[in-house]
This record gives sequence, structure tokens and C-alpha cells, in this order.
Amino acid sequence: MLTPTLIARGAVFSPATNHDGTVMAWSNRKNGTRDIYMRRGDETMAVTSDSEVDTEPALTPDGEVLIWSRRVGQDWDLYQYLDGVIEPLVEGPGAQRKPQISADGSTLVFEDTDGVGVMRDGARQLLAPAEGTEISRRPRVSADGERIFWERFDQSDRTTTLWMRDQNGSQKPLLTPEDSWTGYAISNDGRKVTYSVWTDKGEDLYSWDLTTNERKAVANKEDVNESFPSVTNDGKTTYYTLSDFRTYPKVNTYLFRDTDGVKEELVTRDPVGRNLFSQVTPDGNLLTWMWISDDDPNDRALFQAPTGE
Repeated sequence: MLTPTLIARGAVFSPATNHDGTVMAWSNRKNGTRDIYMRRGDETMAVTSDSEVDTEPALTPDGEVLIWSRRVGQDWDLYQYLDGVIEPLVEGPGAQRKPQISADGSTLVFEDTDGVGVMRDGARQLLAPAEGTEISRRPRVSADGERIFWERFDQSDRTTTLWMRDQNGSQKPLLTPEDSWTGYAISNDGRKVTYSVWTDKGEDLYSWDLTTNERKAVANKEDVNESFPSVTNDGKTTYYTLSDFRTYPKVNTYLFRDTDGVKEELVTRDPVGRNLFSQVTPDGNLLTWMWISDDDPNDRALFQAPTGE
């Protein structure tokens, strides 16, 4: 079992971390808006504290630059915090949201007017723009910025396909609606995808090595949901949430780790809440996750603990 440290309590959302987890950032809903908070070492500070909505933070590997989504009126833009100064980073046209930064700090990807925005070496590019009823959302990027992943959502039939642009610039679909997939994570080099699949016995986790085309089950216990994967840099270890709805309305959740088929229960069921959304830091040494009260969904907590690896 892990020995957790309480990071924050309140209407908090999942955090971003730097490479080793010594810097964290998250949004907190208060007074009808959201503000960004940042923790460096043992000290926590409010980065924003105004009426605008600030959410979806991302951190550079060294933790020196914080980027997030800010809504001013009806427009969403990306802002950054550097050396104590807040300033716009990416502004319209359209909405810019959900930034993700590559592990080497070279590439920023984000939702850009229903397409995927890419910033690298100071140049901005629009990838996979909206077409007809299809939009692109929730981009992710490999450590070196060479592989970019995104979800292509069809608003007409509400189906989603996972796409990738590889290091050669080729674009191709990976997971289609026929795969019944529900979420995914990528390895550090972007050559392995770990994804959840909906079955008549619950959600299962699979890994797909894009180089060898090998697919294998990571977690497939019957009658429970195994989802929300987070993968270490080498792709060998997967952290995930096991949710047991058989005791509904009480939902029991557990945080697990799978390393080459060996499973460990890291956080057991909580009698008054649920532990969810575990994320391992890029260096593999710390795990962060969220706790949500059964009685009040706005009563949440963020925890962090050494993984022991």
C-alpha cells in the first residue's frame, strides 16, 4: 500500500505535474469560477484569483512554465505563467483549450477551433481541422514531440476514432468505434497505446505495441471496470482504477499497478468515497490521484505518494 500526502482539498480537478512531481498545478472551482493553483515543494500558491475561468493546466518538464486554458467572456485562449508574470500565449481565432506539453518541452499541442493546434520552434500549425460533423479533440504528444494523438469525434452519431500522426508526418486511425474503446494512454515514445475497452462484463485494459502490432490484455477481471490507465516511460508498468459497481449505489474503487502481468493493489476501497484517476510522474517515482466523496461530488482531494519503484 502507498503512503499518501494530502495536496489539496475542495472542488479540485486532476493535476498536472512536472517531470519528477515536485511541481504540481490544478484548478479549483470556487465562487462560480475556477482558479489555477500551483504547488512547488511544500508551498502552494494561487496563480489566478479573478472572475475568469482558468482550468486544464500543463507544466513544462522543469516546472518553470505553466500553461492553461482561460475563458474570457465566451472565448477560450491559452495563457502562461513564467517568472511570476501571466500573459497570453495562444489567442484566437476560435477556442484554444486542453494544452499538453511533450516531455522534452519542445512541443505544445492543444485543441484549436475543433482541430489540433501544434506549436514547435515558435511555429503554429493546425492539424486535423474540423470537417463536416467531425471535430478533433483531446490531443496528446510523445516525449520527443514527434508523434501526436487525438480523438476524432463525429457529432452526428457520437462515435470516436483515435488518430495518430507519426514521426514521418503520416496520419492514420488506430482505434475505431468497432473497437469499443473508451479511453487511452501512450508510452513515453508514443509507440505503445494502452486503452480501455467496453465489454458485456465491464471495461478491460489492453496494450498495443505499434511497432510489432502485438496486442495483449493488461487487466480483464470480469464484472468490474478497469480504466483510466497511466503508463510509465518504458511502457512496462500501467497504473489504473478498478471500479466495482456490483454494490451500487456504493461504488468501490481501487488503484492498481500492473508490471509485466504482476498486479498490486496500491489503494484499497474507501468507505465514504472513491479513489480515481491515478497518474504516474514521467520519472516513475510518484503517483497522484483524486478522491471524491460519495455524499458530495464537490468534496474532493488530491493525493500524492511515492510509487516505491
